[in-house]
Amino acid sequence: MTHFPDLSPLYYHSGPLDSDEWNCPLLAIGWLDSEFTFQTGGTPKGLAAHIESLRNASWDSFPQYVFRGLHGCTLCNDGTYLSESCVKLFIPGDHKVYVAPGRIDHYIDHHNYQPPEEFLQTLVMCPDPKSPEYWAALKSSNGDDAIPLLMD
Repeated sequence: MTHFPDLSPLYYHSGPLDSDEWNCPLLAIGWLDSEFTFQTGGTPKGLAAHIESLRNASWDSFPQYVFRGLHGCTLCNDGTYLSESCVKLFIPGDHKVYVAPGRIDHYIDHHNYQPPEEFLQTLVMCPDPKSPEYWAALKSSNGDDAIPLLMD
């Protein structure tokens, strides 16, 4: 996986993972690598279960953007590969969309990673990606314009 600093514009392939395709900032969260430092600390209780739910629903909602292959965690020194690491989480925010690797919960649970507070506040309020509320929130985040996840 490629490293992106938290809250930096995301340019990871073309289409919906390219910040230039959105009318709002597309911001990277949790794209960690052992060569770079990251914030550590506590996170809200129950966050891992919420992330798992979002990951499963994201896989179902836009499977065309689930990349093949497993990501090896460079923070674990034992060759750990993360199942479902190919899923990306698109989290609608206030005039921005955050994109996190589907296994951001591994970094939180096993490496004490603490995502930025603005992302955590948005993440805990994120509706199910299979719901109309989620798609309405994404559209609103994107300035009420078309959502790149739905474009061919």
